[in-house]
Amino acid sequence: IIVKRTDNLYYNSLRRPVLCTVAYLGTVAIGIAIVEMTEEEKVAGYYSYTKKIGSGRFRLYGYSPYLRTDLVKHWQDTKELKLIKRFDEIIGELEKMANLIPSLILEGEKKAEEERVRQEAERLEYRRKREVELRAKAEEESRTDLERIIKEWGYLKSRQAFIEELSRAIGEESPETQTLLMERLEAAKALLKTESVVDIIRSWKTPDEKFAGTSSWLW
Repeated sequence: IIVKRTDNLYYNSLRRPVLCTVAYLGTVAIGIAIVEMTEEEKVAGYYSYTKKIGSGRFRLYGYSPYLRTDLVKHWQDTKELKLIKRFDEIIGELEKMANLIPSLILEGEKKAEEERVRQEAERLEYRRKREVELRAKAEEESRTDLERIIKEWGYLKSRQAFIEELSRAIGEESPETQTLLMERLEAAKALLKTESVVDIIRSWKTPDEKFAGTSSWLW
């Protein structure tokens, strides 16, 4: 279907296809499109300029409509010879295209598969490298946390030793003063909130646990 040309100064008025057209040569489809060619025309006025206008001559395109194939040929009117006089030539060329297209489809599919394999290999290699990086990071963070816990435990042990020594000393006081001192000792324990070594190691994450928390970045 061709849009008819109109004498509109502001819009593209060239005759052109509005629907895709496909012709079948046997079982092979050939895309067909016909467009009007242009020529330049000088427009005189206060400001002279050049614009493109329809020439009344046409160009016919034949192309492969299949994915991953690149095949296009065209024929056009000349002042000496119109397209309508070249139909036998054009049909012969379209038949050659129809014979060539199946091999282009196979070649395109082969290249697409090769590209898919290449991209998959790149993705797997990226995942492998990323996993190595994440595991190394998880191990380093876990080691750093453990060293921090060890330092903290040294400080906690000194606090525990202080509480134990204070409890022993209070036990040696007279019964009259023990009650007041024990109340103060309990207040000190609540303030210090001394943790056990089991509580501390329970909060530590191993390298595998650290890695499990970041492995989602591999996908």
